[in-house]
Amino acid sequence: MSNIIDIDPSFLKYINNQRVKMLELIVNGINDINELSYRMFVGKNIVKRHAKLLESLGLVKLRSNSIELNITPRSLAILLTLNIISLSKFFMLLKKYLLSTLNRKYRVAEEDIVFHFLSDGGVMIESHYKMSEYVKNKIAEHLLKNTEFIYVSFLDSLR
Repeated sequence: MSNIIDIDPSFLKYINNQRVKMLELIVNGINDINELSYRMFVGKNIVKRHAKLLESLGLVKLRSNSIELNITPRSLAILLTLNIISLSKFFMLLKKYLLSTLNRKYRVAEEDIVFHFLSDGGVMIESHYKMSEYVKNKIAEHLLKNTEFIYVSFLDSLR
């Protein structure tokens, strides 16, 4: 996985007004190729061509008749950089991404955990229940590998 810091600035040469508009529409829930074509005033073949390029950059996933946003920390950082999402939406989507990855492996529920994103590149995880050191280490390992936070720390309980 690419490090957010290692994003090649040359990818910006592939970002133009039409692709930014497409990303804005997709972020706002419009992902049907026909609807995107209509709203962007371009043909479906152009929408698909833009989508293939954005897919090669890791920002979207092209399906048969739709385009899905690829929610990863890297793609969210790019959307934030391009001013397509706000900082609050960035953190909301990042939280959603983290919860979905942790829920798949560790059955962590949204109501049981709070993420504190720290200004020095770390994340503190606060939970409603006590986690074993083994689970904490596995979660930290997973997050450090897949999101490239600088560090992960834990606050034992909200109760």
